[in-house]
Amino acid sequence: MKQTAVEWLESNLPTAFKDLTINKQLIEQAKEMEKQQQGYSEEDMKRAFYYGYCCENKYGIEVTFNDWFIKFKNK
Repeated sequence: MKQTAVEWLESNLPTAFKDLTINKQLIEQAKEMEKQQQGYSEEDMKRAFYYGYCCENKYGIEVTFNDWFIKFKNK
């Protein structure tokens, strides 16, 4: 898995700085914020497609998940 900016910062901070309680809390808060900003995974999108959108667009034309996902990613 790719290292996030917060993980990089944490690994490059001096140990004494990381061990301060307030800094630990700030690092954890930053990690949680970063996680929320990452959006939906492809698996989440697949579930949304099959449970909500299903296989037809509003014109009744059948759409594959890959076509729909590519169009969605480009928005």
